[in-house]
Amino acid sequence: MGPAHGSDRAGLTALMNSVTKMDHSHGLGGISINCRLSPSVTKTPGDRQKIVALIREFMRKGAFQVQFNVVDSRTLRDAQEHPERHRTLMVRVGGYSEYFARVSPALQEDIITRTEYMEAGP
Repeated sequence: MGPAHGSDRAGLTALMNSVTKMDHSHGLGGISINCRLSPSVTKTPGDRQKIVALIREFMRKGAFQVQFNVVDSRTLRDAQEHPERHRTLMVRVGGYSEYFARVSPALQEDIITRTEYMEAGP
């Protein structure tokens, strides 16, 4: 579950608030949301604590699962062009993990065009 690419312009907190407006208890096995974070979002303990707080609030509001890819667009583009340099690059894709180089070019592009959030929230 998530917004159409490019439509989530108000930030990660707004996205998560929007997603939790829906009753997740009706999703068989749970509803997952995929998000891509810039690695800069996880640099300090304070940054990581903001992510933890955001996830806790997301779950408190009834959400089931959030999956993060913490990788920037530059790295993903390089992995497309030079998969041999990024053999161990794993990505989350709708409930499972896979090596980026092993997913289809169309799915690679989908992952790259997801919004890259540059901050975890307020």
